[in-house]
Amino acid sequence: MADLEAAERTIRLLNELLALDPVAVNALIDARVPCNETLANHPTVQVSGYQYDDNPKPHAYKVGMLGILNGICGAYGPDAGDKEGWGPITAEFDEGKIVRFLLTKCVQCLNPHYDGICSCGGWGDEEVAKAAAWHEKNKPKLEARAQTRAIEAQKSLADHDASLTKPVKDLEKLWDR
Repeated sequence: MADLEAAERTIRLLNELLALDPVAVNALIDARVPCNETLANHPTVQVSGYQYDDNPKPHAYKVGMLGILNGICGAYGPDAGDKEGWGPITAEFDEGKIVRFLLTKCVQCLNPHYDGICSCGGWGDEEVAKAAAWHEKNKPKLEARAQTRAIEAQKSLADHDASLTKPVKDLEKLWDR
């Protein structure tokens, strides 16, 4: 089962690092290294399987940093429908660059999973209307939660920036003496 507290802590850190150095974070997340089939079959680590024309083996497996971080946070269980085995951390891209990290979204309603599975309950085709109704009913609460998290992220970044500049200001004071 996915450890969503660990996933959210990891997501906060990844987003903070992305704000500090997007080039480095994009490069780290984009990097993949070959791995063996045993690692590829790990129950929580996310691994890509590729088939190459020039590869004598049917598949070549590759793992990256996001796959390892997802492995630390676990994977969604059988209640997650077609997201079973997926990690709880997702990178959102725009024009090939990561713009943010977030919890893996529900395949039906496209809202983040906060309870291991989407709290709308919508996984199958029959559940789409139910999911839409649940999200419409809870939209103010969901938007308020998203706004609170955005404010917390901004405060975290501001606190981090302040912690970086304090030693520099202290040194400047010493230098001016």
